[in-house]
Amino acid sequence: MRFRNALKPQGGHFRSDMGRRPTPARPALRGTASVWMIAGGLALSTCTLGTAWASEAKPPVNNSAMDATLFYQVLISEIQARQGDLGTAYQIYLDAAKRLRSAQLFHKSVEYALQGRAGEQALIAARAWRQALPQDRQAAEYAAQILIALGRPDEAADPIKAMLRLTPTATLPQVLGGLPRSLTRIADRKVLAQVVDEASAPWREPGKEIAQAWLASSEGWYRRVTPSRPGRR
Repeated sequence: MRFRNALKPQGGHFRSDMGRRPTPARPALRGTASVWMIAGGLALSTCTLGTAWASEAKPPVNNSAMDATLFYQVLISEIQARQGDLGTAYQIYLDAAKRLRSAQLFHKSVEYALQGRAGEQALIAARAWRQALPQDRQAAEYAAQILIALGRPDEAADPIKAMLRLTPTATLPQVLGGLPRSLTRIADRKVLAQVVDEASAPWREPGKEIAQAWLASSEGWYRRVTPSRPGRR
């Protein structure tokens, strides 16, 4: 399966690894060997390792979450990706992620969609990720970034609000205060102001007020009415 729709970021890449071209196909033997290493590494990452040796009593065995089916899926996905078929790799990872409700697998699915410049598929994966794991902050962040990159920033307020709710209390004021600057890739300043205003609204309510939420909203609307300077947004 090949991706057909291209992702066109608004104002540049929203991730350092976005826009990376698919890895060229490598010789079969070398590519397969590296795939086995990746699959094996994923298996190791999903199990808990013992922290100490016990001479008299052996620690309980913690089996890896990677069963035979998942191992085969990861293996096939990585082979397809190395052959340039990012669409198939994306779909296999997405199916496995839904089955296991795994953030790691959802992330891989989104990553391959972005590498293939397939914004709609990346958004589908990010939304499935949010639905399966609503308390995962990274899922909400990806959904918001992808919507902005697709030129649909007016839909980004909801995932941004979710991301803010999942932000640790200690860092929430800082994140709120920097919200307008983090969304400067939204070209339409009116939309930017509306998104910031809507996303920060819960923290401007009586009894829940955070000063930085008011500052963020004010800055958003200030940017709306202030002419942009050359080379500055």
